[in-house]
Amino acid sequence: MVVLVHGQPGQAADWRDVAGALEPSHRVLVPDRPGYGRTGGTAMGMAGNADALGRLLDDRRVESATVVGHSFGGGVALALALRRRELVGGLVLVGSVGTESSLGPQDRVLGLPVLGESLAFAGFQASRWLLPALRRSTRLPPALASWLRAVPEPGPAADAGRAPAAATWRSFVIEQRALLAETPALEAGLSSVRAPTAVVAGPRDRVVPTRAAGDLAAAIPGAELVWVPGAGHLIPQEAPGVLVDIVQRYASRR
Repeated sequence: MVVLVHGQPGQAADWRDVAGALEPSHRVLVPDRPGYGRTGGTAMGMAGNADALGRLLDDRRVESATVVGHSFGGGVALALALRRRELVGGLVLVGSVGTESSLGPQDRVLGLPVLGESLAFAGFQASRWLLPALRRSTRLPPALASWLRAVPEPGPAADAGRAPAAATWRSFVIEQRALLAETPALEAGLSSVRAPTAVVAGPRDRVVPTRAAGDLAAAIPGAELVWVPGAGHLIPQEAPGVLVDIVQRYASRR
């Protein structure tokens, strides 16, 4: 079993290319996290997400899985490995949070009361005008175009697989505050992670500082650090083939 955990904001569709390549040879589970997509409801922090994911795996009678987490989803994967060690047979952490060094200045500003909420709201409102035009562009790199198609459509109406923009904004704000509050405890537990782990990062990442990848790999016993040349933060869309190879390698260890 391979479980793919999306980032913040995001949805299961972010993994479309990776999941499609894995499904012929693996059982793949790609949930929308609480607060997003078809799951909806109220967003949670990394620990709450990990507990919800653990319950989902229990419901599916999954005894152990290779858990792949992107960005905030990497923090969820780590929290699951610490809280339900028996469920995690391997970890692939992609552009992942998990250490204080993974938090940039923008994370701290967006987590502030009032100001952070206002800036996040302004960003989501701006996307109301920018996303449709960007999606129509024929000059975008394929990876960026693929990611834009996965971003929740702004506005009050959404299709069956996308949460409305207002709900996505609320989820983002909740998670941003939880990211700041929960990262110190998560980092303190990294030395207790026992699952074979790959830390995958792009040297052009402008969302999670690149130094964080080295810090994360150094803190997890036996972790492998893998750089994806030319990639930024959106490795599941920018380099799905490279990521699939890494996931298959870790899944085959089980």
